[in-house]
Amino acid sequence: MIKRITYLFIVFSLIISLVAFGEDNAWKKVNGNFISSDGSIIKGALKKGIDVSEWQKKIDWKIVKESDIEFAILRCGYGQDIEEQDDKYFTYNADMCTELDIPFGVYIYSYATTVEAAKSEAKHVLRLVKDYDLTYPIYYDMEDKMQTVLDAKLLGDIAETFCDIIMDEGYEVGIYSNLNTFKTALWDIRFSNPKWQKWVAHYAAKCEYKGDYSMWQCTDKGKIDGLNGDFDINFFYGKVDEGEQASSWAIPYVNKAIANGLLPKEFRNNYQEKISRLEFCKLAYNLLDVKDKIGKKTIKNPFKDTDSKEIIALYQLGIINGKSSTEFYPDDKITREELSKVLSNLLSICDRKAHQDIIYKYNDSEKISDWAIEPVNTMYIFDVMRGDNNNKFCPKDNTTKEEAIITIYNAFAVI
Repeated sequence: MIKRITYLFIVFSLIISLVAFGEDNAWKKVNGNFISSDGSIIKGALKKGIDVSEWQKKIDWKIVKESDIEFAILRCGYGQDIEEQDDKYFTYNADMCTELDIPFGVYIYSYATTVEAAKSEAKHVLRLVKDYDLTYPIYYDMEDKMQTVLDAKLLGDIAETFCDIIMDEGYEVGIYSNLNTFKTALWDIRFSNPKWQKWVAHYAAKCEYKGDYSMWQCTDKGKIDGLNGDFDINFFYGKVDEGEQASSWAIPYVNKAIANGLLPKEFRNNYQEKISRLEFCKLAYNLLDVKDKIGKKTIKNPFKDTDSKEIIALYQLGIINGKSSTEFYPDDKITREELSKVLSNLLSICDRKAHQDIIYKYNDSEKISDWAIEPVNTMYIFDVMRGDNNNKFCPKDNTTKEEAIITIYNAFAVI
């Protein structure tokens, strides 16, 4: 009993110590690492900064310079290009940061509900920053309640208009918003553009945004020794690597796939790459999961070259097979006729079976494998996947990620 009490006392003491460590060192650098409010290391954080506006009034930037703050994001204004809507302290803040060699970027608070308003807001920023050298991006603050009720596509149009104008002038650009707004409103595929850096506000011990972001606003209660009041504290992680974006003809389908929960984050990049057998199985599994068609029963994995839960589940459902009884070849790129077979089987277990009274003839039908003739025809009947402009199906060609996403969405629409 004494040993147990001693053990519990030690555990309790350790917990108290960790809490105290977190409180004492919250948002500070300790032994080369930035520390969160719970005492944990903020992984990947490179620099600590603040963002300010006229609400902080006249800041003594010399004190900031001597602190642990390494950069600043300055509000330049809000809304359309009207001088009365310039931030009253922007020029002072920008001049002082320039004089003291404090790296800075800017943000504008947006009220835009049309692309015309977005153009004016871009013009507003450019008028104010033209005489300064920015180290950090120009951020578009999209969080106002006037915007969060708008259609996702319109929000994408507004952001694209602003960002294109800013980038055309040679500046880096970013989108700022809070975690909830990014999740519920700013989900159009264009917000995944790696050229638009994301700055996410989430006041917690850890940023829980699942997408890519380059800056985290962790609290609005930050302190700077020698200065009164609270400051927003931000951690910069570095610019997100750029990847290929979806082709214009694929964007509407990709957006629909995202909106319906069909496209996990890991698939929202490099859309022109060929997709592997394993990757397509993950998309097919996710579709069945959304439709609540994944069974709970498990079987022994028949394959020696993969332990993927998605492949095992689809095998159990009779949707896929390996290239042999013991090998699946998960990294091989999937062909169009293989994809047709998977989706045909998937539709079948969802009670969507096609009548094969007439087999549609493509100009290259003779190249379709015997085992794929009916699955390819099923794709034609349900309009899930068809041939190219020359009426060729190209059954042995590999499939790009964006082409695969379109077939997944089309199958979803059929079920």
